[in-house]
Amino acid sequence: RTVNNYLYMIALDSNYLPPLADSDSTRLKGFRCTKSSINRKIRRDPKRKDPMDMAIFMDFTSREASCQGLTNAFLMWANTRLFVDSKYPSAKDKQNVIDHTNSIIRSILVAFRAQIDILDWMSPASKKGAYQKIDNLVVNIAFPDWVLDDGKLNDYYQKLTIVQNDGYLDQADKLIAFAMYESFLPLMNGASADRTDFSGPAAITNAWYQPEMNSITFPGGILSVPFYDPNYPAAINYGGLGVIGGHELTHGFDDEGVQWEGTGILNGWMDDNSTKAFNQMAQCVVNEYSQFCPLGNGMPCIDGEQTQGENIADNGGL
Repeated sequence: RTVNNYLYMIALDSNYLPPLADSDSTRLKGFRCTKSSINRKIRRDPKRKDPMDMAIFMDFTSREASCQGLTNAFLMWANTRLFVDSKYPSAKDKQNVIDHTNSIIRSILVAFRAQIDILDWMSPASKKGAYQKIDNLVVNIAFPDWVLDDGKLNDYYQKLTIVQNDGYLDQADKLIAFAMYESFLPLMNGASADRTDFSGPAAITNAWYQPEMNSITFPGGILSVPFYDPNYPAAINYGGLGVIGGHELTHGFDDEGVQWEGTGILNGWMDDNSTKAFNQMAQCVVNEYSQFCPLGNGMPCIDGEQTQGENIADNGGL
């Protein structure tokens, strides 16, 4: 019975329960063995503030942050609609952020292509494959257009029925079932991949490259200070959003990205000699970062092999 109760509590805690109130968390911290608490080794000085907690909850309580995270995860597109209506109240606001961001990203693409032009180790045939990736890149900015269409948004949530008096666990069960249904739907209806799919909410401070779609996405959350502001001087915007755009674009040409071609098909486009030269330079990055030991003597150093994709992208972005 003890083991059964333990497993039930782990399942509940992982999938349903919101975080404990701050007053309860200290008392029960040893009981709640979630992955994050295990990774942080919770037997630490209780007087010492966790910097991650301070960063996340500076403006919000843990309960508010949890509710926001759950609605962003389970009701991503409904949440995106609310975010877009709030942040970009007029059609002009919406179009301005798309047009201005697009001009920055397109400039980055031109600069990236110019750097490929002068590479002496990449063959003309391989450069053609690189140009194809740039020319066919899908750029998603701010939010997907369809969430502004009430009809399309209602159709999307047609199979999700939650009523006012549903209990919390009943709502969670319905949301999990709906999420699973949406995940399997493309496999059931045989639809081709939508390369313009954002695959993430607009209200998030992040950006991403998807090699299987050859797409790059800049949600509305990152199109904000300090990364970007339409009133910033161009140098500031390129130093913020431009570096992020360059980073994500370079993922299309890192150790994983070079395995995918311009329309998102798993098909390497570099010939043998170019691949050999690329791998030699990638190994140079691996060796360099493997010597970085930020935690000091006697502590683990960076695993340059494991982190090479991000390190290549960082250098490319800068």
